[in-house]
Amino acid sequence: MELTRRTALKGAGAVGLAALFSHAFHEAALAAPDMDEAEFEQLRQRWVDQLTGRLEVDSNDSAFGPALTALDQEVRNAIELIAPEVDDGPGSEYDLLTNPTFSDVGADGFPAGWNAWNPAGSASATVELDGGPDDGAALAITSDSGADARLAFTQRLPIPPGIPREFTVTAQVKGTDLSGGFSMLRVQAYDSDGSVVVPIGSGPYLRGTFDWQRYERRIELPPEAVELSVGVMLDRTEGTIWFADIQVSDGADARTFVDLPFLPEGNEGNIVTTFRRIQSIATAWATPGSDYFEDESALETALGALRRTNVLTYNPSTAEYGNWWAWESGSARSLADSMALLADHIEPEHFEDYADAIDFYVSDPWYQFPEHSPRRALSEGANRVDLCQAVIIRSIAGADTDRLAHAVAGLSDVWQIVESGNGFYYDGSFIQHSTVPYTGTYGLVLLRALSRLFALLADTSHDIDDPSHQILLDSVEGSFAPVIYRAQMMDPVRGRAISREHERSIDNGFMAIEAIATLAQSVEAATARQWRGRCLHWLETNDYRSIYDGASVPQVAIIKELEASGAEPVPDPLGPTLFARMDRLIYRGEDWATAIAMCSDRIAWYECGNGENEFGFKTSNGMTYLYLPDDIAHYDDEYWPTSDLMAPAGTTVDTTELPARTEGQWGLSTPDNEWTGGAALNDIALAGQHLIGPGGTGLNARKTWLCLPDMIIALGSDVVTGSGNEVKTVIEHRNLGEDHRRLVVDGVEVTAATEVGDPTWAHVEGVAGYLLLDVPQLRASVRERSGSWSRNHTAGSSTEHTRVYATLESVHAPDRTTYAYAVLPGVSANRTQARSHNPGIELLANDADVQAVRIGHVQAANFWGPGRGGEISCDQPASVLAEINPGRGRVSISDPTHQADTVEVFLHGNQPRRLAGQSERVQLHPEDSGLRIVVDTAGLGGVPVTFELRR
Repeated sequence: MELTRRTALKGAGAVGLAALFSHAFHEAALAAPDMDEAEFEQLRQRWVDQLTGRLEVDSNDSAFGPALTALDQEVRNAIELIAPEVDDGPGSEYDLLTNPTFSDVGADGFPAGWNAWNPAGSASATVELDGGPDDGAALAITSDSGADARLAFTQRLPIPPGIPREFTVTAQVKGTDLSGGFSMLRVQAYDSDGSVVVPIGSGPYLRGTFDWQRYERRIELPPEAVELSVGVMLDRTEGTIWFADIQVSDGADARTFVDLPFLPEGNEGNIVTTFRRIQSIATAWATPGSDYFEDESALETALGALRRTNVLTYNPSTAEYGNWWAWESGSARSLADSMALLADHIEPEHFEDYADAIDFYVSDPWYQFPEHSPRRALSEGANRVDLCQAVIIRSIAGADTDRLAHAVAGLSDVWQIVESGNGFYYDGSFIQHSTVPYTGTYGLVLLRALSRLFALLADTSHDIDDPSHQILLDSVEGSFAPVIYRAQMMDPVRGRAISREHERSIDNGFMAIEAIATLAQSVEAATARQWRGRCLHWLETNDYRSIYDGASVPQVAIIKELEASGAEPVPDPLGPTLFARMDRLIYRGEDWATAIAMCSDRIAWYECGNGENEFGFKTSNGMTYLYLPDDIAHYDDEYWPTSDLMAPAGTTVDTTELPARTEGQWGLSTPDNEWTGGAALNDIALAGQHLIGPGGTGLNARKTWLCLPDMIIALGSDVVTGSGNEVKTVIEHRNLGEDHRRLVVDGVEVTAATEVGDPTWAHVEGVAGYLLLDVPQLRASVRERSGSWSRNHTAGSSTEHTRVYATLESVHAPDRTTYAYAVLPGVSANRTQARSHNPGIELLANDADVQAVRIGHVQAANFWGPGRGGEISCDQPASVLAEINPGRGRVSISDPTHQADTVEVFLHGNQPRRLAGQSERVQLHPEDSGLRIVVDTAGLGGVPVTFELRR
């Protein structure tokens, strides 16, 4: 029996063992020895090497020229957008609140500078000098007369007239037993006559009991406003309310770059962009060959911009608003990188301020959201890595051993094998958002981030030596390599990214190559040579686009190092990779590859969200991707804006028109199907899917695929719908680019949309031949299709693209609920016609219970119910693949429901009856009429058990 390492771990309960190793690693990491100054400096220099690529940069090398030019232009643009300095301090041109922290107490015991107002009831006020958050001062207002108590403290601030302004008033607030009422921050504005021009807002009101939290009010001032009133108030309630750290900021000047205001909420992403621009300036300053290399003016600009951004917004006195990621991840990482780049030139007190800011927003990288937030939770996946990276680099730049050790220890959780939810599964699957196959984007982000940190820390006292890190290393071959074809990341594992105009599959493929080449810097020589060979093979076989096109300087440096490594290209192995946990089958044939995208009660039809992939809901209805060596641009060549998203190749579809976001966003909805799964041998693969169509149309179908070195056989049965609309199975829907090519059916060229009854073969020039084994009614066409990226992405461009498509469809009638065909990739029309006379494919069964096919010595059967297909029978759901030769046999059996503890299969006839080798999961019971096989499938989650038989 052959099981992957992940399967073996799962079967033995070794996920727990990995967790035990990981726990031990955490303890050891947290007790890591102190590092001396030289070690910290070595790590900082390593990180600067990564950020700049300076060890490889050669300005005379044509590959570096465009990257250096692009960097310089980016910096030039950034410097031109630096905002002018404000002399009297950030956020305003005049002083605002007096005593905003309440720490100055008057003789009456009330906070100095604040005017008390008690219109009704009885309430008392006390300044608690260490009662606020972080042991600062706070003003406590307590009701003494019950629900009628009203007490406020206010200030009026003069506002220069004539200029419309936006102000933000924030406070830290806490409440105990606030029974109701209207307690709040009161903000209003007056004109020169004393008339209210901006009234007090209605809420949000502070009620109940709650710990310290941020409270914010925003106010738009019209030109006639000359006075702003700010007040804190307990209003018609029992209980006590505390206020601390009142801040009034004028959003007009809260920016470092003129086009990136930090306020109001919704603009927090501008803080990230601000730090990234500063990092670009710092990177150019540190990059040999840049026009700004060691340029004093660029250095001063970067230092000044860092200081301004820290003072204006990114500091412990500014609570998070809007998206947490902007504060804790995006900004923290870019700031830490700039600290590493400019460490020798940042004033010590400023450096401490920046470190304090990161420590405030990322107090513990194992968590996300602020400490007092009800949303605070353990971070996971790429988010955990990003948070740990921010702290690791800040700790290296700031020589903080304890925080460095804690952040490094936090990385281990992200590569542990999971049994549900997000992350890596034991069969190599990578899932995000619980139901979406995402190796090519979210998984890739994780790999890229970890590869850089592994390379950074390799062979140091903080090297990542957790024994479970082998899981991540295994993912290169087990998770990522199978889904890369000639430097492209296969689309069925890219999720919403298929709808992104500026992130094509080749872009994600290049990112993966960069990540794997970087990770190779941290492993032993043989593994590094293997991975580099893989990367070189992908680049060598890709003639679509150069990896240097649009690459940054450090990316060029990584590829230059890869090319100079001396590694020999390592071709991709032929055969299948079955990702049972994410319903994807990848198969490499003779100079071609296919990927079959399915869905199940575990895996969503698709994912949309943020306006992305709004019409992608049929891309897992059995969509069959065909990758050809002479057509590797197929899916990147405007396929997604121009193809028929309602009927992708390989799918069975109901033609009912469905709206955007059918089945909802974020992959929250999955079909309640019977099963999806398969089986695999070294060079043969079987997949099956009980399809329930999206949108509640009533579409059902049973679909089977058998992949062999020279063909893909597809079967369908039980094809029905409840909508009354047409149902069809799409044999082919091929993007031919901008030129028409020949489509032939039974020797007749198709020049206009046509339907043919009982055809036997078809051929698309430069693509494939098609054996039409059971296609009673074929619709064929070659025609232009036009569309824009905006149809499937709300932010996509509206530019119209036109491509020519060859389409073959099996149109189902109510009394014809089956189909069968074979795809012969790269085969000529003559060979297809000849093969059609003697296909050599025997359809053994194709009904509601069994779908089975025989070709040569290979038999394959998917069992939906009790039944028999040729020499294989089974009385339960199963996927069975067998290759029986005289005296020997190979068998692969899975439980595609992921629920059964055992699967029992019977091989009829005179079969080999002994195991070749040992297997704890397989029991053989020879009988007079054949061989009964019982396979232990407990805990395998659909992964097949593979074994050999002999006489």
